[in-house]
Amino acid sequence: MAVPAFRFRRPAALRRYLETTASARFAAYSAVFLLLLYEACVRVGREGGEYARNAIDLWLRARLPGPAGETGLLLAGLALLAGWAWPERGRRYRFRGWWIAAFAGECALWALLCVGAMWILRFLEPGALASKLASRIGLAAGAGVFEEATFRLALAGGLYELLGRTGLSALPTALLSVCTSAFAFALSHVFGGLPQPLSGAGLLQLSVLGLILGFLFLWRGLAAAMFVHAFYDVFVLTL
Repeated sequence: MAVPAFRFRRPAALRRYLETTASARFAAYSAVFLLLLYEACVRVGREGGEYARNAIDLWLRARLPGPAGETGLLLAGLALLAGWAWPERGRRYRFRGWWIAAFAGECALWALLCVGAMWILRFLEPGALASKLASRIGLAAGAGVFEEATFRLALAGGLYELLGRTGLSALPTALLSVCTSAFAFALSHVFGGLPQPLSGAGLLQLSVLGLILGFLFLWRGLAAAMFVHAFYDVFVLTL
């Protein structure tokens, strides 16, 4: 599935940077990195007496008992990412090393924007789910992969493609897709057993965060949404 992207006139070097970092292949590489970081930090946290995993990860593991739940889920996720990036296998990207630093800085700035939006809405930090730094980083990486793959790639991206086939123009298609995924994202946190207060304010705050991540996904691709979500959670859980 091709990720939709809004386009505008920009210098050639900037255009190549934006197109490459918004590609499915770059998103697959980013997801692999975040998954490996997530698993490594979870194991470090477990050795320190803390065990915390992403809620979507736990839900999937509960339905894959035994060894399949421990390793099969990771392998299946990597296989899905490879399949998603497969249509771009013949496309050549001229990658520049400094793009990694630029992309990390860009995602950190977007994450700070999300933190600022939550602060304006009187966001109350729900508290860290673990007392170890490794566990917090692992939770942030896991949220970036599992929640963005679920709510942005599958839900927002799927709705965008489905509604686009009905003949609906790009703007209302994007608005409907992003708003639906943002509200579902907020509901999953309010009713998903996480320590987010069950209130209209909580729904509003998380819906705004979902809207920012949704439009970022449409404009900058899945990799940006994953890393911004991960950076945002790191800021919230550690600052």
